[in-house]
Amino acid sequence: MGGTKLKSLSIGGRLTLIKSVLSSLPLYYMSSFKVPKGVLSKMESIRRNLFNAIYGIRRALDKSSSYARRSPWLDIVNEVRKLASKGIDLLSLVKKKVGNGDVTSFWNNVWLGDFPLKQTYPRLYFLELDKHVNVASKLRANSLISSFRRSPRSGIEEEQLLLLISNTSSVILPIFM
Repeated sequence: MGGTKLKSLSIGGRLTLIKSVLSSLPLYYMSSFKVPKGVLSKMESIRRNLFNAIYGIRRALDKSSSYARRSPWLDIVNEVRKLASKGIDLLSLVKKKVGNGDVTSFWNNVWLGDFPLKQTYPRLYFLELDKHVNVASKLRANSLISSFRRSPRSGIEEEQLLLLISNTSSVILPIFM
């Protein structure tokens, strides 16, 4: 931003710009690298001192220095609980990201639909020899039935197989993760 444009910003605009930039930098680097706790504490201290100097005040943080030790996941869990208490079930809308499929169980994890596939296709699960096969191995095999102890027979087994083939046909796994 040029010097002329910067001078046209109000004090509030300048503070908003500074806060935005300073708040974004740690998030960018922390999303790419594991940041030591000491660095987090120092960054928070610098940011706090800067804003205290701008406002001309010296006040302690409400939570003292515990801010740098807070867990983002704890914040997320607390927000999900708050939403649940208001009748919004956010977790019901969340689906597992399979990624390359190496760590997701084909039959036991919820990754396609609302239930584990062993519940959705119980007759096929009964035929499966490798009950703990991962998604990548199962989908990259010659066929979905290559690890079955026998081929599905007509009736419910064949019906479930056709549904499984249909539901997994649109799944694309990345080669590298």
